[in-house]
Amino acid sequence: MYIEYWDKLRIKALSSQEKCDWFDVYNNGLLEDRGYSQKKLSIEEVLEINKKIKNEYFEYLESLVEDSNFQFYTVLKDDSKKIVSLSRLIKRDQVIYIAGLETHRDFRRIGYAKQVLQATIKKAFEEAYESIHSVVRNWNIASIKTHESLGFKVSENKGDNLVYSLNNINQIIKPIFEEFLDTKILSLRLLNERTQLDDIRFNYEIITESAKYVGKLHSNSFTKVNRLFETAKLINIYNDTGYFTPKYIVSIRFGIAHNYNIFGRIYCLWVEEYKSHLTISEVLIKDANALKKIEKLKMTQVPEYIGKIASFTKNLNYDTYGPYRLFQAFDTSSSVDEYEEYLSKAYNLLMNDIQIDMTTLQKVYKGFFKLRKHIKKRYSDLPYAVFQSDLQDDNVLIDEDYNFVGLIDFNLAGREKVITYLINELAYQELESIHKFWVDDIYINRYLDIFKEQLRIFQKFYQFNDLEKELFTDLYKAIIPFKFYPLTEIIGHFKLGNIEEVNFRLKWMEKILELDIQFF
Repeated sequence: MYIEYWDKLRIKALSSQEKCDWFDVYNNGLLEDRGYSQKKLSIEEVLEINKKIKNEYFEYLESLVEDSNFQFYTVLKDDSKKIVSLSRLIKRDQVIYIAGLETHRDFRRIGYAKQVLQATIKKAFEEAYESIHSVVRNWNIASIKTHESLGFKVSENKGDNLVYSLNNINQIIKPIFEEFLDTKILSLRLLNERTQLDDIRFNYEIITESAKYVGKLHSNSFTKVNRLFETAKLINIYNDTGYFTPKYIVSIRFGIAHNYNIFGRIYCLWVEEYKSHLTISEVLIKDANALKKIEKLKMTQVPEYIGKIASFTKNLNYDTYGPYRLFQAFDTSSSVDEYEEYLSKAYNLLMNDIQIDMTTLQKVYKGFFKLRKHIKKRYSDLPYAVFQSDLQDDNVLIDEDYNFVGLIDFNLAGREKVITYLINELAYQELESIHKFWVDDIYINRYLDIFKEQLRIFQKFYQFNDLEKELFTDLYKAIIPFKFYPLTEIIGHFKLGNIEEVNFRLKWMEKILELDIQFF
């Protein structure tokens, strides 16, 4: 079985045989539908009326070439090229309808009408239509069940006719996942979503007759099919290293991932094994008293994990970059790296407000670029490794004894300079308003001591070279105050009018830049 879409150009080029095959699907009981009784007609009269009906159908089909309301026909054919089911998509008063859904009389009750509906839905949403409607006779139980199985709901009751509508993305993408997996889905449940303008993500729990999966549908500047193929390699390496992470499901038809056009926007779709352990977030929801054990895990097992992965993937041949890399934009949405991008945003926002400590702001801004100038000369020579690159409570998997056992969500995975990644992941950042504590030496030194202890654990599994040791302090100062969270928090507090908090955080950044520290 395979699907064809007949648009106006295709209809214009149809052969006589194709037109006859199309008509044959609809040519069942047409005489009776038009009020004729074959018992009361001679054979000659039946043939003449059938010829007239056929000509009328052909004229209608050919007229679609000039019909502004006609969109396309969805045609399901078998391997012998025989049409077994079809429907058309039309527009009425700017509303999209599925019409003419019919299955050949020799192929009914097999599920072909559902296949045609699914294919029509898929194509319609590729054309950026955000809802689809279908008119069904209220006595046509089979058609009603088929529509409802695909997520259609009754939107209007017109007596003999029911208007069914579909505009739920969860139902729209179900046939897409079924196509990818090449199997029927028993249930599809949205786990979480992100719907920012430039970053849309839908993650689903998928249950089939044989397995449970996580299906992902993402649209952003960095989720690409080629990146996911690289990610699949890294996932295998992680599992070989002893850190469990769900593998990607390989589609027989599409491979690891495939692009789909939904609502006129390109989405990358892939499916993963379901995780075998709970995440830190899930554990904390079940047991709030687990917080201290989780903090200990982060203090000891996270630096151990980074050290092991850094050693195992050091200088690994890998085509994509992670998000923490300096002097290089992560994706095409920006021309500079994230540190410079968000510092510039904060600086431009604050520089014209008289309540801001301008002396400190200028010192921090200039200090950042002075550090970078010194680091950049040697940065490219630093060793790199390949990491998952998104350590957070939603992604780290732990067992019942609070041991770090693996990770999920490798969407940001890529090559990173080892010490850049290490400093980013071990850096502490207070998200709450803590006012003057930001500039308290006790506060700063406490987290510096924590960092040094984590660094000590890391070094049990990874050996720094001389260049890494030489640049480590400058990188610490260039990253800790200028990570994504410190800068976006400053921007957020400024927009809320919390100027005192902003000034304290700027002073904290200045004090980090002025620290007299040696790590080795």
